[in-house]
Amino acid sequence: MTEGIDMLIETLKRAASGENIDVQYVRTITFDLKDRIVEKAANTSWMRLRHFADDIDIRSRDPDYDKQMRQEMDWRWRELVDLLAAQR
Repeated sequence: MTEGIDMLIETLKRAASGENIDVQYVRTITFDLKDRIVEKAANTSWMRLRHFADDIDIRSRDPDYDKQMRQEMDWRWRELVDLLAAQR
């Protein structure tokens, strides 16, 4: 189910670049990975993305928190890309 991991990566990129992500949309992202290391990183990234989306009210009032969360979304998508590349 590589389209699921691709969807997660693209959504993390969108969040990192300034877009607000709907929490209901995040809940639709599913993936089934064979590599346990990639799966663990993807699950953690998905949970953090869900947290990011859910915290929009807090992030909208706290620019520093918003910046911190967007930076995290950025390194998370990059980590997943690197892990997937190493797998191939």
